[in-house]
Amino acid sequence: MKNVLMVMLGAAALVLTSGIAGAAYDDFACAGNDADMVSITSASDDDFGPEQTCNGEGLDAPDGSHSTDYTLALQMPSQAASPNGGEDAYWVLYQMDEPHPIINIHIWNHNEECCTTRGIQTLQVDVSDDGSSWTSVGEFTLAEAPGEEPYLGEDIEVEFTATYILLTSVENFGDGFSHSFGEVRFDVGESGPNLSLNVVGSTYAEEGGDITLSANDDMLAPYQWQKDGGDIGGETNATLALSPTVIADTGSYALVSEDGVAGKAAFTSNAVGISIFAAGSLPVSGLIGLGLLAMTSALGGVVALRKQKK
Repeated sequence: MKNVLMVMLGAAALVLTSGIAGAAYDDFACAGNDADMVSITSASDDDFGPEQTCNGEGLDAPDGSHSTDYTLALQMPSQAASPNGGEDAYWVLYQMDEPHPIINIHIWNHNEECCTTRGIQTLQVDVSDDGSSWTSVGEFTLAEAPGEEPYLGEDIEVEFTATYILLTSVENFGDGFSHSFGEVRFDVGESGPNLSLNVVGSTYAEEGGDITLSANDDMLAPYQWQKDGGDIGGETNATLALSPTVIADTGSYALVSEDGVAGKAAFTSNAVGISIFAAGSLPVSGLIGLGLLAMTSALGGVVALRKQKK
């Protein structure tokens, strides 16, 4: 039975398990599901650089066993300033073509027969969308490689979306020469559809008007409309009509697709705030804003007419 270590960090559940026999790792793109790896850099690039972790040369496909040949693993004998702005460290930075949802990291430690202590014992994972602002995913304790084949590596189950993935060796198994590992794969999951709301009508107005909220895609049903985080009874269509509006309609509205994606939980649209006031009581700031909007529209019309006359 696999040993499982679960760590709760914020909203993410992180699970570390042993290698899975029989898994196919014959796609050497480092990240699957049409996620292209743009670049790979590391703290120290010698003859056995970071490309070794992504090219699949050390893997015996299709069973996913990693070789004991040290030339088929990354060697990091020295530290460098971390891309996340931290102190000098032993790190590898992976850049994909765009943000992708990652649901699993499979890693093979340093499996050289004499020198498995070069392998990573404590791994830090940080992610970023732009390479400047970083979020810590977690710190994981990895198993020392056996120094023989078969060696199937191990899984780190994660849940994040990022363009940049930074792997840092916080500690190896005691070797004084290098921090090393053999190979890594980033398992790309399914992204949820882009569910957003279209709005017709003024969302900041006096009561008695008409507001219609609708899904940008009516193919994501079944739906459930929510107000202030709670379900609105009976409202399960792609469109929600508030007509005529009343003060009680004030709140934050969102649409939930109960269908989910690839077995995942339901997903929610952006929220739309609606503020409805009693007749004759719209705040002055609101009236000024509406007046400015009307003036802008009128000026736009005049400019358009002048252009037409020319």
